[in-house]
Amino acid sequence: MEDVLQKLEDPSLFEEVISSPYTIRMFRFQNAQVLNYLANHSHDLLKNALSNTKTVAGNNSFQVIIQGDPSILGAVLNDELFLNAALEIVNDKESEPFVLGRLSTITLVALQTIPEKATQSCVFIYRLLPHCANPSVFHLFESIVTDDPRFAYTHKWLIEFGFIDYLFRTLETIDFGYISEEENPYFDPVFDEVFSLYQIISRCAQNQTLFPSLIRQDIIDILSMTFRFPPVFVENARWRAIRAMTIKETAPMMIAIIPSAIHVLAREFKKLPAYVISALEMINQMCVFTPVAFDFVIHSCTLQNLLNLVSTFPNSTILLNSFRRFVAVGLSNPEFSIGMVTLLLPFVIEFASTRENRVLAPFCFSIFDLFVEAAATNPKLRDAIREENNAKEFIMNQHKNYIKIIESEYGNEKSSVVGLFRSFLS
Repeated sequence: MEDVLQKLEDPSLFEEVISSPYTIRMFRFQNAQVLNYLANHSHDLLKNALSNTKTVAGNNSFQVIIQGDPSILGAVLNDELFLNAALEIVNDKESEPFVLGRLSTITLVALQTIPEKATQSCVFIYRLLPHCANPSVFHLFESIVTDDPRFAYTHKWLIEFGFIDYLFRTLETIDFGYISEEENPYFDPVFDEVFSLYQIISRCAQNQTLFPSLIRQDIIDILSMTFRFPPVFVENARWRAIRAMTIKETAPMMIAIIPSAIHVLAREFKKLPAYVISALEMINQMCVFTPVAFDFVIHSCTLQNLLNLVSTFPNSTILLNSFRRFVAVGLSNPEFSIGMVTLLLPFVIEFASTRENRVLAPFCFSIFDLFVEAAATNPKLRDAIREENNAKEFIMNQHKNYIKIIESEYGNEKSSVVGLFRSFLS
């Protein structure tokens, strides 16, 4: 350890000093002499940390920088040292993935630790977007666009320098006519990049500061585009982004996507992918925000397709809950509600009565409750229920017993069983 301290006096021995485990140990114990030495050798630290060659000196230099010590990190960001090094890396097509990862991690630490100073040296950040399939690069963007108060200053900076424009331009470079030749699509770099970009959009949409800048027709239009043979994980991310973008303000811009969402529900699946739920929830939200959405639903086989999905995947509570929300929204539309109740009643009564499936049965009871509640203020709906052959018997027997069970006390708590159903339906 004393040998290391003696070598601190000789600038030419930096790589030997930084490679020593004793140096790292003294740094972690906040040795003032070592801290001062490292701060004065910020150029050497950065040079080694971002070298294209993996060395002990490079790894230790990187570990020192990302600890976020203000004196060392501040020195690294001084005199455009970091900016110039970063530009050299992002402009070099031969830069190693691990170097891009290290650059991203240092950038993240800087923006989190000293954002006012870091933003002056991180204007290169948009050049990392094409590399967002790199896990460390993605983690950088995922972190800084998340609605985290630690990045509040960074959020404002991202808006000021037009980050959303760069995000759109990166998406615009994607060739959606691309057909992968990879046997495993998870290894395809194009799909990886698009998957990551969709996730960044989803996170931006959840950020109250960034989202207003995201409300643009061109971004919504590009979300409506897809590959000819997209892998499930890419479609999951795309529809998650579409769903995140679906709010009252964007509803007029998203009408053109509704037919695609309806088409998703018409497909046959061996396994239920997440994007089916996202597409259904997008339809649910659009029906609330604009009456035009109901026109697409009314003039399609959406309801029958949903019944087919529920019959195929009766144990999917996520699907059942989304379908229940669809029914609740549908009951608010006079033109659609009567036909919906007429079509659903036989299905609901059968599965609620037989209880062949313990997941589907309470779902069907909950749907019937929605019908009863809506019929209280809608005479035509009440008549439609009465006209169903088995409705009266179902109300007097199975439904009556169901009401008795959920209202009964269990021990000293009346809400025990009720809570079970409410948690399922929430």
